[in-house]
Amino acid sequence: MTKVNLTLFVNENKKTNPLAPPYTNSKFQPKHDIVLKADTVYEMSLFKNTHDYEKNPYTDKEGNPTHRLSITIRESEYWANQKEVVEQNLHHITEQPPKAKVDLDDDIPF
Repeated sequence: MTKVNLTLFVNENKKTNPLAPPYTNSKFQPKHDIVLKADTVYEMSLFKNTHDYEKNPYTDKEGNPTHRLSITIRESEYWANQKEVVEQNLHHITEQPPKAKVDLDDDIPF
């Protein structure tokens, strides 16, 4: 998987609706399929950007300065080289503890 950037914008509805999320992107349309492989460790980063790559400041509909959040996801090169360590330490997250067997004929303790 190559690096994927997801952009979220300041939600203008947050000003009038306190239950609205602070950031949103209602027109998200990826150009390619985004697939996260099971049992693969990824790096995720969150950036707060006040300007674009050409140093142009981001503004809202009224022209006021604003910002955007960018989430970057990519496979972790570090953890890809530490496969044995990852497998030793992640088993407790992915494995379910054994369930106790219940005998339906047992009396209910009161």
